[in-house]
Amino acid sequence: MIVFYSQADTLRMGRRAKISLFLSCALIVSALIVCIALCMRVNTGNAERMLYTVIGLFTLAGWIAILLFRLVYLPSAAGYRHMKSILCGEETEMEGTLTLTPAAFQIPKGILARKVKLTGEDESCTLNLDSRNVKKLPPEGTRVRVRVVRKFITAIEELP
Repeated sequence: MIVFYSQADTLRMGRRAKISLFLSCALIVSALIVCIALCMRVNTGNAERMLYTVIGLFTLAGWIAILLFRLVYLPSAAGYRHMKSILCGEETEMEGTLTLTPAAFQIPKGILARKVKLTGEDESCTLNLDSRNVKKLPPEGTRVRVRVVRKFITAIEELP
């Protein structure tokens, strides 16, 4: 059985979120300290050059911090919250034929999820899958057994 959520992955995602937030804040504080130090060394001869240096340094540090925050921290924190909530939920098992639909949706302040249709012998249902796990799915039309928590697939196993 291929398991999509584990405690180790959750801890790693949480650690990644904390480190990226710390680095983003540390970069801004460091740039501010350097800018203050540069401003303390200003005189009439180097004022224009120091002005451009301070503006350039703080602008560059700000953009790097924004990118780090938006591209690393926010997705990591969303993934951590999602994994943590899924691991605390109650699992159920279902069997059927798996079909990945093209539908995808973004959970507000959360992960990107894909819709998966599971067709059983007597019924079919639509489940959700974290979009990072799409590559781990078996080929479409494969008979599978899945574990589900709150309509999210947490594990999958191909049936003979």
